[in-house]
Amino acid sequence: MPPITEVTLIKLAKNLINWEAFATLLHVSSVKVSHVKAENPGNVEQQIFQMLMIWQRGWDPSENNHQMGAELIYALEQHGMPGLASLYKQGKLN
Repeated sequence: MPPITEVTLIKLAKNLINWEAFATLLHVSSVKVSHVKAENPGNVEQQIFQMLMIWQRGWDPSENNHQMGAELIYALEQHGMPGLASLYKQGKLN
């Protein structure tokens, strides 16, 4: 499983649609989403990036990168973005 780096998150932020629903798939709370929106008004790409950073920081560093990658792939596929999931699996988002 490719690592999930800041570059990965930036590329995801540029390509995600309906990001608030996607945040739910990643178990990022609506309260955190509201905070992100308030802290970055009018900058949707930055809102998405910050939400993804919250999700990434929610993982214990000792946990397997494979589990985090699997959750990302599942969320992307459930969100109707299998092409983006495929790019991640191929390591093309790093």
